[in-house]
Amino acid sequence: MKQLFTDFSGGINVNSTKLNLGFETKKVYAQTATNVEIMSNYGICRMKGNTLLFSLNTTNDDSSNYSINSLFSIDNYVLISTDDGKLYSYNFVNSSLNLLKDSLKTNNKCNFVKYLNGVFITNGHDNPMYYKTSDNSVEVLELKGADNQTIIGGAVASFRSRLFVAQGSKLYFSALGNYNDFATANDAGYIADFHIDTAQIVALKPYQEYLAIYKEEQTYLLSGSSPSDFSIMPFSNKGACSSNATSTVNNKQYFFSNGLFALSQTGELNQIVMSSEITLNIKPLLNDINFNKKDSIILLPYEQKNQLWCFVPMQNNNYINTVFVYDYTNNAWVKREIPQNITSACLYNNSILTGDSLGNVYLEDNSNTFDGEPINFLYQTSFFALGTNSERKTIEEFYLIMDEDVDNKFIFSCNKDYDDLFESDMEEVSVLSLFSLVWDDDNSHFAIEENPPSYDYHDCWSKMFDPKYKLEISESVYSVQICIRGNDLSHDFALVGLDFKEILVD
Repeated sequence: MKQLFTDFSGGINVNSTKLNLGFETKKVYAQTATNVEIMSNYGICRMKGNTLLFSLNTTNDDSSNYSINSLFSIDNYVLISTDDGKLYSYNFVNSSLNLLKDSLKTNNKCNFVKYLNGVFITNGHDNPMYYKTSDNSVEVLELKGADNQTIIGGAVASFRSRLFVAQGSKLYFSALGNYNDFATANDAGYIADFHIDTAQIVALKPYQEYLAIYKEEQTYLLSGSSPSDFSIMPFSNKGACSSNATSTVNNKQYFFSNGLFALSQTGELNQIVMSSEITLNIKPLLNDINFNKKDSIILLPYEQKNQLWCFVPMQNNNYINTVFVYDYTNNAWVKREIPQNITSACLYNNSILTGDSLGNVYLEDNSNTFDGEPINFLYQTSFFALGTNSERKTIEEFYLIMDEDVDNKFIFSCNKDYDDLFESDMEEVSVLSLFSLVWDDDNSHFAIEENPPSYDYHDCWSKMFDPKYKLEISESVYSVQICIRGNDLSHDFALVGLDFKEILVD
């Protein structure tokens, strides 16, 4: 008997029993998939790390608090707010850092939205601001609503050419095409305590012809194009965790509450419907999220890889080191563990930037290290029953099939009989890429010259690459779990197949 597995697109599945997953023969699921990702919809490979782009702490001053709490990009700039009440802009064209404001209330995250030729900014405590890209400056606004109340604002959005600003359970909207007029009659206005719901508005996000209004335990949809026909209807008893816990990608709007859900438009009538919970396969892992810090949860679309990154704070951690990555093409989850103490993230030119507690800004999914540190990865398949789980079998021949474009070097091991606490058959694997330039002595089988030079070492292209690597799985087993890990700067892998070439039933 033999079995070949070539589809690793299942991602993490810890919401089913090891026994049930062991009988899956078409798609391989993972018990653990840390710092790995689905490759070309079928394979599995190590993720890339990150690279330091710039730091706010340009003088190595350890006495100041440079911890970044908010990031937002527009054109060639990224806006940065810090826990010590400063607002900066960084210009990627000339690598210049500019202090825009230095007297904001401390430890307050900012909300940003692009509007007209700039960015409207609130933080829930200071007066709103408007950042102008034309001269790289910020204007402090003193706003009154149509109710003659001062507007400070929380969640913000741009919809139907107006600004919408949440304040408590009240929703203000600006005059058409104006960022500093929220009071003009019959143009600007507000809607308070709609549907007798006095809970705070957490997030605002346009979706199709609606503005989604998220509270913690309720979602509403606003329709219409002017104050005369604005209408708000209840949509769902699920809400969002934070102002950054929503994201629109792939024609769906995702939001994070006690799990990930999505709005989508469907049918001939273009009705808005809500999905079932998308995080079911990783549901047990969500128990480790620190929901006391739910305002730190961030969703970012990473469209070049068809992924949605969910930055979440975990228990007993003051920072964000864990990112649950949703591959929406394959409906699969993997996990990213970032060693830096991440505090914020944003998109810039379709790439993901992160900021940390030391004032550093990184480019994610870049480089073969985490800014010089090894990428610690671990991929553990589910337990393969390889037939029936009631019979012992001996695996006479087993091969890993590796992608030939990668220098595969990692540590192999396996667990047996549904026991994932005792690893065996550990071996370091090293498989050179077909395109690797190697150095070896004159007697090496890599040599390509008939009369090699007299000096001891020379370089040549490897022509001995075999994508299959034979490994031993000892003893007879009821089931086996394959484990691939790395913890060194030289470790990497790209797996495209598991070939159990000869299985003998005892």
